[in-house]
Amino acid sequence: MSASPELPSAKAALRRLMRAQLQAASERREESSRALLAQIQSHPAWAGASTVALFAPLPEEPDLLPLLAHSTKRFVFPCVHGSTLLWREASSPQALHPAPHPNGRLKEPLDGEWVSLSALDCLLVPGLAFTTCGRRLGRGGGFYDRTLAALGPRAVALGVCFSLQIVETLPAEPHDQTVHCVLHA
Repeated sequence: MSASPELPSAKAALRRLMRAQLQAASERREESSRALLAQIQSHPAWAGASTVALFAPLPEEPDLLPLLAHSTKRFVFPCVHGSTLLWREASSPQALHPAPHPNGRLKEPLDGEWVSLSALDCLLVPGLAFTTCGRRLGRGGGFYDRTLAALGPRAVALGVCFSLQIVETLPAEPHDQTVHCVLHA
């Protein structure tokens, strides 16, 4: 079953709108990130997690890196490998460096132990837009959709975003994956 030809253009239009709104609201990023950190740390999935997948934030994403300093958990970060994400351990923001591939905006650990998806207990998932029921609009590469589809049954995927990124509905294609819960501030 193929998706309607209107879906990709609807997604592209929503991506442009969300990027513009995020850029306009950049002055609230730090305050909203702190509020989001508190929500994450009070969530049961966080409390029960030993291994947590984080991400190095792009300028318009929540900064969750302070979690590294306040926890004894094991943290892994995504590394782009072809069309998939591989996960590598890092224990500090200083371990993250510009990725050695064409998209220089991403930061990845350049060393550290590789960790399989099956080892994850909690996956913090960025996106451009989310619904409260867990639908997600990513940046268009499908990296997190493929990761979510392969995630082990014990892992909890938490969408994390700013409140302005919450929308009522999202265009969805068959490959689009949902998260278990969306936290926003």
